[in-house]
Amino acid sequence: MQVWPFETGLAVPGEAPITLVEIYPSLFQTVPAADEVKDAAQTRTTALHFGELDTRGELTVLFAGDPSLTDAERDVVVAEEGWVLGVTSVNAKKPLARLAGEGGARVSGRVRVDAPDKPLATDAGAPTLTRLAPARHPLPPSGRGLAYDYLAEPAAIYAKSFAIARAETDLSTLPPGLHSLALRVVHAAADPALIDMLLWSPGAAEAGRRALAEGAPILVDVEMVAHGITRARLPAANRVLCTLRDPSVPELAARLGTTRSAVAVELWRDLLPGAVVAIGNAPTALFHLLEMIAAGAPRPALVLGFPVGFVGAAESKAALAANDLGLPFVALSGRRGGSALAAAAVNALAGPEEER
Repeated sequence: MQVWPFETGLAVPGEAPITLVEIYPSLFQTVPAADEVKDAAQTRTTALHFGELDTRGELTVLFAGDPSLTDAERDVVVAEEGWVLGVTSVNAKKPLARLAGEGGARVSGRVRVDAPDKPLATDAGAPTLTRLAPARHPLPPSGRGLAYDYLAEPAAIYAKSFAIARAETDLSTLPPGLHSLALRVVHAAADPALIDMLLWSPGAAEAGRRALAEGAPILVDVEMVAHGITRARLPAANRVLCTLRDPSVPELAARLGTTRSAVAVELWRDLLPGAVVAIGNAPTALFHLLEMIAAGAPRPALVLGFPVGFVGAAESKAALAANDLGLPFVALSGRRGGSALAAAAVNALAGPEEER
């Protein structure tokens, strides 16, 4: 499985059997058939549209993103913001084949983005299909649909978002080396109050940056953390490893009477020396890691502790902060945390410190 465009770039995906992409069904205005909910109609119309493009051999070009993007904007898309499949500034004027939908609904006409305020030509009685460009959208003359005034340029969104986070976040209580990580965590959660919940050991962020620069692997507790790490930022093409899906994990967890997340940490033993560990979901993974190291397992270069939840999350991070193992760490106290925050912390350590 791979995620477009973060793991593939703005290009046709490789040989992975599954590629995750973002879509936006509201690009297409549809009229539900009788007794059909709107979500079902949107899903059907979107699937038929992309299916027709695939049949005509015109789907792959969409993976290149908007051809009007500058090199700098493309870098931001791949490294941070992502893209919605099918959103381009190019007017795709080739007619779509007639698509038969449930309940006799049909969609035909042309996909257009140069005039998003004009509905597409359709057969009599068929739903209207309208293509919206990523910009300010005036209301269609028919009055159908909604229009919003919003910022849509990736580079501008990125810059403004970090500017707001920086302006609303007081970094004065943190050591300078932690500023970039703290700001990315705040940005990921859109919550400057998280700054007061950070816990850290002296020199922890520097230890993590140094380890990544030297090629250390990144060990994560769940796939969501792995997918949130931007590969383009990694300084040494560092491996990102999640052992939760190892075939041996379910049976071993049942035999030991513990969670799969805790058992998956056991498979890290040979990889732990000098590694960067990012735990964004499972308190049991963090607890078991501490138990392993106390029992003599190799020490990683840094532990990023961001498990989330009502049971064990606060306690596991408190245990990490109180460790007497000489283990460098950054953690978020309390119940809050999550995969996005753990991945944001890794991304901060992996890339240039432009957010300081």
